[in-house]
Amino acid sequence: MAEAMADEFFMGLRPRRIDPLTASDDPLVVDLLWADKTFSRAPRIGERRAETGAAARAGIGSAALTGRLAAREADMMGTGGVLQWLLKGGPSLEELCARGDGFAAVESARGRLLHACKLDGSGRIGDYRIVAPTEWNFHEDGPFARLLIGAKIGEGAEAKRRVERLAFVFDPCIKAEAEILEAVDA
Repeated sequence: MAEAMADEFFMGLRPRRIDPLTASDDPLVVDLLWADKTFSRAPRIGERRAETGAAARAGIGSAALTGRLAAREADMMGTGGVLQWLLKGGPSLEELCARGDGFAAVESARGRLLHACKLDGSGRIGDYRIVAPTEWNFHEDGPFARLLIGAKIGEGAEAKRRVERLAFVFDPCIKAEAEILEAVDA
């Protein structure tokens, strides 16, 4: 945490407002997902840049590096309650399939994960869509990019480490590695 605090200070990171993606957004997200096959590449709800994950779940109004790291630590400590929630059950497969379409959303460790499918006339999956937490947080105008814009990252290996640490607190579902390039005519 001390290293994160030092990086946050050096980089000039200021807490940014977090717009959490919640269950109340699910119906609209599913509609947007069906309306545009490319939606999952850079999901947004109107002008919102919704964020998902530990910081959004924690309900903190804004966060930079240390706030996000603290939210992840607190989130890990509370995972026992998730097991109880999973044991409560839900609708049967017959209930879900009767309409011919459906969606499922789960608040995973990395954030809100949405799946949607439509059945064809023979009861088989005819179309399927997914929006993963990483797509919400890491698209070109998403929360990670917006926090990074204007940050002083330093140079060389330190710059790379700082950017990677910031990516880490957003918890991407893939390996994240920064490549620092010199700006032409900087």
